[in-house]
Amino acid sequence: MATLTHTYLTSSTFVPTASITSASVQVWGAGGHGNTGGSGGSGGAFASCSINFVSGSTYTILVGQATSSNGGLSNITSASVVLVQAPGGNSDGTITSNGYASYLTGSFFTASGGTGGARATGSGQVNGGGGGSSAGTAAVGVAGSSSLLSGASFSQAGMNPNVSNTTSSLYASPEGAPAGATAPTGGGSGGNGAYYLAQTDAALLPAQSGSFPGGGGGGNDLISFNRGVDNSAAGANGQVTITY
Repeated sequence: MATLTHTYLTSSTFVPTASITSASVQVWGAGGHGNTGGSGGSGGAFASCSINFVSGSTYTILVGQATSSNGGLSNITSASVVLVQAPGGNSDGTITSNGYASYLTGSFFTASGGTGGARATGSGQVNGGGGGSSAGTAAVGVAGSSSLLSGASFSQAGMNPNVSNTTSSLYASPEGAPAGATAPTGGGSGGNGAYYLAQTDAALLPAQSGSFPGGGGGGNDLISFNRGVDNSAAGANGQVTITY
């Protein structure tokens, strides 16, 4: 008998018929938004398990959505009891926890998303951190790259990057974008942090959004932060699948 998979990108309900007695479910939390202070958002968690369904009962499906801060969690509940759940990523780059599965038959798997990369505070640390990936279907998420420069620093350029009256002609030359994490199989990759291609305002590349499902967004660059500008990027939405 052929299998059928329902994929949910927004919240919904599922009412199994008499022929659907059990199913394999997978849930991903949404990725965290990149932080205006510089860190990348962390990736959403993942959980999978088998659920024995009761014919005619209503199962509520919550699909985590990306926000301007922490990513939303995804879960499946029955009469307000959580059966399986995956937290979203955090905007500060930290991770909350693994996914959660309480109603288990057969195999199950839970994993946390990857942490967001940090923006260091030294004189040469300008770019935003990369976003963490969401967890994959068989592996934890991968951490985003931190913002590190080994080339010319702001202090070598004769300026202090920690003040707001920066001069566009004196920016330090970066060696490339703080990369968002590449996701394991089944996960969503993180977005690159904001960074400068050259010593000019025109060479700023804003952070990139995380990839679906659940990748964390890239973090803001320091100069924009000190000017009150936010070049961080959003995480990606989560999803829920039911296969029977």
